[in-house]
Amino acid sequence: MHQPTTRNRALLLLLATVTLAFGAILLPLHGAIFWGMVLAILFAPLHRRLLLRMRRKPNLAALLTLTLCLLIVILPMFAIGASVVQEAGAAYQRVRSGQLDFGAYAQQIWAARPAWVLKLLESLHLGTFAELQAKLASFGTQASQFLANQAVNVGSNTLQFIVNFGVMLYLLFFLLRDGPQLGARIRNAIPLDEEHKQELAAK
Repeated sequence: MHQPTTRNRALLLLLATVTLAFGAILLPLHGAIFWGMVLAILFAPLHRRLLLRMRRKPNLAALLTLTLCLLIVILPMFAIGASVVQEAGAAYQRVRSGQLDFGAYAQQIWAARPAWVLKLLESLHLGTFAELQAKLASFGTQASQFLANQAVNVGSNTLQFIVNFGVMLYLLFFLLRDGPQLGARIRNAIPLDEEHKQELAAK
């Protein structure tokens, strides 16, 4: 009498354990999974148009969509990010060498301050230029330390970035190719009436 209940409990326990283990495996890759899904949704209309012209070549259509995604979105983002990092490094070097003097700019801004700004600075205990300069120097030191730490982290996490990037491309390819079939399976597995499923999908 109690044997089916025991089996069901054991099955539920095993299912929960496997689900938690699967979640632990996917947790470090959550960013890659997220962006793979976002890009698959954004490029799904383009993939459908290509698939209409290549009806018997779903792999080629998915690969072509993935290539266009790389050329339109991913590579330009990498180029912009690399340019920003390069410019930030050059600005930091100019500050360290003294070519870029923020103190002189701050002195000019301080001399041109209106009266209401002076009252605001006095309420923040920055009534004199020396106090403001000390605060800015402290903030600059902390910002430079933060940037240096981030540069070290980027260098040490290069392998992890490559792995996440590969997982994102892999997931994007198969979401483009098999997305409608996966969506239909997920929809059939949802334990709701068809009317409720349509309302949920519409929302």
